[in-house]
Amino acid sequence: MVSDERISTLVELGLSPSQARVYLLMVESGILTAQSISKISGIVRSDVYRLLGELGKDGLVQKIISAPGKFQAMPVEESILILLQRRVKKTEQLQEKALSLVHSLKGLTAQDYSDDPFRFILISGKDAVHAKIERMMRNTKESFWVLASARRLLAWLPFGSNSLDDAVARKVDCRMIVPKKDEDLLSPLRELEKRKNVSIRLSSEQPETSFSIWDQKEVILSTSIDASLAQTPVLLSNNQSLVMLCKRHFEYLWFHAQKRAKPLSK
Repeated sequence: MVSDERISTLVELGLSPSQARVYLLMVESGILTAQSISKISGIVRSDVYRLLGELGKDGLVQKIISAPGKFQAMPVEESILILLQRRVKKTEQLQEKALSLVHSLKGLTAQDYSDDPFRFILISGKDAVHAKIERMMRNTKESFWVLASARRLLAWLPFGSNSLDDAVARKVDCRMIVPKKDEDLLSPLRELEKRKNVSIRLSSEQPETSFSIWDQKEVILSTSIDASLAQTPVLLSNNQSLVMLCKRHFEYLWFHAQKRAKPLSK
């Protein structure tokens, strides 16, 4: 019995559901005629021949010269390698097309709204939020301040990306406030804390909101204190009233928060 999970895996690798079903049937059953495949799978014989032709063209099935003609699936290891290589090639081609699209549309969607004091944008989805933060981290020139739980802070910061290291290397003023009870979760930040322009302070209270301020001009505000980035949108705004409100709140908490001892540089 061909499992749905195995079919799903092959579909993700680029086969159609019918192609995946026929290939797996042949792997499990060995050498078969088209008539046998049709009888076992319930797929009409004309479609079986078409599917066998497609799989043969991809190098996943070989035909054995006999009367009647028989077919055999290529070893799974070889077939998976073929599908992975094809997927990588398609991804590379898609990347080239995507970059070309970005280049052709550049300037049409990335409109400057620095003079618009009433711009509010909701960004939904973890990947979209990370992409926006990544871009803002690359573009920030003077400062980024963050108030968040350690869990939210570590989810926001683009670890493994050059943008975070570059911002720190550019002497961007990096300030972070987290609850004191989360201090044990901050070990991933120890290397960053060795830099003079990176400071973390501990608040005695759990923050009632999470936000980050970028160059004192823009703010990213979580719309939920508890939900993950995948579950709730964030609000991006350059509205100066909102930015100043967040800034004043941050400065008040920063003044009253406990300084965290910096690790020694090597």
